[in-house]
Amino acid sequence: MKKIKMIFSALILLFSSYLFANDFPSIEPSVTINFTEENFSPEQLFLTAMEFSLCSQNDELGKTIITKYKEMEKVVKSTEFTKLPEIERGEKVLKYIHDELLKKYEEGTASMTVTFSTGSYNCVTSSILFLCLAKAAGLNVKGQKTNIHALCSVYINDKKIDVETTNYYGFNPGERKTIEKTENSHRYTYVPKKYYAGRKEISDKAFVTLTGKNIVSELNDTNEYNVAIPLAASRLDFLKTENQKEILDVRADFDTVVTNYAINLTKQNKTLEAIDFLEQVENRWGSSGAISKTYFNAVYNTVVNYLNSGDVANAKKIYEQKKNNIQNGNASKILKNINRFVEVEYHNKFADAINSKNLEQAKEVLEEALKELPNSQVLKKDLNYLNSIK
Repeated sequence: MKKIKMIFSALILLFSSYLFANDFPSIEPSVTINFTEENFSPEQLFLTAMEFSLCSQNDELGKTIITKYKEMEKVVKSTEFTKLPEIERGEKVLKYIHDELLKKYEEGTASMTVTFSTGSYNCVTSSILFLCLAKAAGLNVKGQKTNIHALCSVYINDKKIDVETTNYYGFNPGERKTIEKTENSHRYTYVPKKYYAGRKEISDKAFVTLTGKNIVSELNDTNEYNVAIPLAASRLDFLKTENQKEILDVRADFDTVVTNYAINLTKQNKTLEAIDFLEQVENRWGSSGAISKTYFNAVYNTVVNYLNSGDVANAKKIYEQKKNNIQNGNASKILKNINRFVEVEYHNKFADAINSKNLEQAKEVLEEALKELPNSQVLKKDLNYLNSIK
């Protein structure tokens, strides 16, 4: 399972483009799930995973995949499977999906569409397929995830049995299994149980959206935000009623991709557009730590851009317009930057007047300066110097 990479932003000095295109990616969900039941059936879970793979169940490919899935579900519901004890049934379901569909492990496989079309799979697509078919076979199965991996666990008589779905022999990893026995030999396989650092058991609905997480991660890496952001918004919207930890996880994924887009705007000298986009995100989805930090950086850089071009008036205007949207007292850092720039400007004007021996002009400069910055220690020192040479 892929992790969505964050672009690290920094406070940078750039000349901004001030023209707004406002041609932003949509921040509305692109995937809508119409099932109303609180607990989805195995088929509904599979269809949800398809939708989050950006494969509509209404197009020809989608219909073909659904037909294949239904055939597989019919098999695992047959008495050949259901008559077996639960442990044997779980192991048989895993071997069945490998015999019937899964052909080649490829980490970059992002969607159920690819898995059903080519047989290539990764931990997410194989685990979702196992989850759905094992449930259809009457097993109590839950999805597990780490930051970089997905697997399943089957609960049998209060015992939790892990299933490493990427491996044909992955039912109960760590248990030695016979794969061939003859009169003169006996071959075993042993699948070492991985160390699943930071593993979390998540809801069925959250688990089947991991195809969407994979796709968002790939699109984020290639800056394809027009598809990535609406898909991330779809997961956020779909899981809004799940538990708080899952909501926070999916919100973090959404924040990563939208802030990466804003940071890319900043790198293109479009800081004003970045501000506008982030305000739209906050208005629609609410704020977060990541959004607030990126928003502050965008405002800060915009102010610096104006100051670097000598446009103090617009620097002050942006600050006044945006200061109330900046959290954690960070607006004061921007004001301090503006005041420092103004202070230096006044000091340089004062120095020019002194060097020209125009004491009256120097006095006028300081009077104006101290009205605007009455607490400036630099300007107070300038005044003391002026008084000392009169």
